Amino acid sequence: MPSPIVSVITAVKNSAQYLAQCLDSVMAQTFDRYELLVVDGNSTDDTAIIARSYDKVCFFQQTGSGFANAWNDGLRRANGDFIAFIDSDDTWTPSKLAKQIDLLRGEPRLEAAIGKVRFVLERGKVPPSSFRDKVLGHDHVAYMPGVLMARRRLFERLGGWSEDWIVASDIDWFLKLKDSGLPIGLVDEVLLYKRVHSRNLSYLTAADPIYPKEILRLLRSSIVRKRAVGGGRITKPQSQDH
Repeated sequence: MPSPIVSVITAVKNSAQYLAQCLDSVMAQTFDRYELLVVDGNSTDDTAIIARSYDKVCFFQQTGSGFANAWNDGLRRANGDFIAFIDSDDTWTPSKLAKQIDLLRGEPRLEAAIGKVRFVLERGKVPPSSFRDKVLGHDHVAYMPGVLMARRRLFERLGGWSEDWIVASDIDWFLKLKDSGLPIGLVDEVLLYKRVHSRNLSYLTAADPIYPKEILRLLRSSIVRKRAVGGGRITKPQSQDH
């Protein structure tokens, strides 16, 4: 039986500075049955030139604005049985896709797999004010798009990324996943190197005054869901000898 296809989605906007490193890390994957969808938010730099220079990239403009909208556009174009995401300024370890596809194919009951992230501060740079210095130098199990691989049916069940949130669309989706009670697999090693720099949207939005308000709303919604179902269960694979 041939290996399934993984749809890899990245949302970009004026991402020329780091995009080549991101795409190179996808091209370097030991699992090569993937399609790579680059969804552009009307970039004005060389983002489009860089993305189109890769033969395997399917490059197109998003229909609206914001990362949630771009990810959803990618989902609508995706052909794969499995879905993965990577931010345009991050990179994957070479076996990221292979480790997760092996886990999900080996344990059909699992709906998704996550892994660990390592935060990398650019040399000579000072972390954004909203970034917690203590996370540097340690590897962390993460609920974030860059370490996720999910079955397509999971998005059909939970829905895509909500575009109702200003800064918390990804947190909202992962809370829904955890609250659903569906089993989640864990590859217990670093799969993602997440770049820490002053222009990183994740850290800029964390300093936005709307952020704590949205988190409070999310937590209230989560409490309601937890009354109906048990929390998500993380399952480690029996072995990682791949």
